[in-house]
Amino acid sequence: MKTDRVSNPKLDLALASLDGLSVGDAFGETFFSPAGAIVKRFAERRPAPPPWFWTDDTAMAIGIVETLAKCGSIDQDELAATFARNHSRDPMRGYGAGARQILRQIEIGMRWQAASKGAFSGSGSLGNGAAMLDVAIDLTPGSQVRVGIERARNLGPDISVPTAVNALGNGMSITAPDTVPFALWNASRRIDDFEDALWETATGMGDVDTTCAIVGGIVGAAVGRAGIPAEWLAARESLPPIT
Repeated sequence: MKTDRVSNPKLDLALASLDGLSVGDAFGETFFSPAGAIVKRFAERRPAPPPWFWTDDTAMAIGIVETLAKCGSIDQDELAATFARNHSRDPMRGYGAGARQILRQIEIGMRWQAASKGAFSGSGSLGNGAAMLDVAIDLTPGSQVRVGIERARNLGPDISVPTAVNALGNGMSITAPDTVPFALWNASRRIDDFEDALWETATGMGDVDTTCAIVGGIVGAAVGRAGIPAEWLAARESLPPIT
């Protein structure tokens, strides 16, 4: 993605994360296909033919980066307005029913605090994977999500993906506690290898576009755009310019 702007290290990091997240999202979306074909693709580690289309996960991430570019930080009112505006422009991205209702209410002028009604609960190297999990635990308030991340930290990197899915979930329940710990565990194991991180995450199935989006965003920030396979970037549907 290109923008006409003076280089900003924090925004550059956010844009690298967005590239990784959107590629992961679009890559994961290709696994919603017949089981037999998926098993063969896993065995051969063969990506689907392009184009790969991104979903609401990327649409929301675009809104975050747009807000950072405009405000220099996350202004919650601006972020909510950006989410709603982007949804209005392109609503067919797989938004969930609850998200659609909230965003439509914001579009017609309702304050985001009233619309959500409690529905939504730094720059530099990310370091090694274990350190990344420690930081995530420190930054996560006491909740089931934090409990899950702590469980992921205690699992260690060497257990199998199916074992991790049994312990952490894989997004099938479409909740943060069922999704975030598994994604962070996968990212922590392959923090310096974008391609391997995405394949390992996809084998867990479940809400695979979302788990791959989270992992792609984290590992993309760690390795930078140069660390994302060029053919994967080319396969991903183009992103709109950041405004």
